[in-house]
Amino acid sequence: YSVLIDASGNILETEVEIKMEKLPADAIAYVSKNYAGQKIKEVAKITDSRGVVTYEVEVKGKDLIFDNSGKFLKEVKD
Repeated sequence: YSVLIDASGNILETEVEIKMEKLPADAIAYVSKNYAGQKIKEVAKITDSRGVVTYEVEVKGKDLIFDNSGKFLKEVKD
């Protein structure tokens, strides 16, 4: 579990590790199709200060970011 806090002490986001099976179905399908056979290092559910949920899958030195419904949003290099 990790928490990102600003200088004023406000929580900006929380991140909790989850199992791959807890991802939305579309996110699982995307990872299975585009990264078949690759080792998944971490899967996390991220909630920002407004309650917006995104998911992060770490694979091949990249973070894949998905929205709450499992739609792929972006890829971020680690």
